[in-house]
Amino acid sequence: MVTQLVDRVLAKAHQVFGFIPHRLLELSHNPAVADLMLRALQSLSKGVLTPAEQQVVMLAVSSWNECHYCTAAHRSVGRMMGVAQADLDRLDARQLPADERLHAITRATWTVLEKDGWLDAGDLQDLRESGVGRAQLYEIIAFVGVMTIT
Repeated sequence: MVTQLVDRVLAKAHQVFGFIPHRLLELSHNPAVADLMLRALQSLSKGVLTPAEQQVVMLAVSSWNECHYCTAAHRSVGRMMGVAQADLDRLDARQLPADERLHAITRATWTVLEKDGWLDAGDLQDLRESGVGRAQLYEIIAFVGVMTIT
């Protein structure tokens, strides 16, 4: 039963990504978690953030956590999604991107991480004024959770 689930999850990952990401292969030690991860990523791909913004969130989390493997992966995908090299470099150095929208998304991500998710009314107002509303914020929080698993 467990072997079948692992095989099914890894086959689905290959179908979705065209390869089996290292993190899913590692997570297959617990196929339920690997399956959760794959489903979460598939579900979040239909979220309100653009694919480039999603990569920026994942890069911001990876940079915050100093995960060099993940930062390299999300820099590459971010570049493919059209994120400017200068913004990728800034994110990798834990600096806010110059692009206004990516700046707001990154600031929201780092605020969630810095405050362990305990944002107050002032934080929410500040983020809303920068263009990050609750829909975007919930998606950012979901990506923080997914990235924490990896």
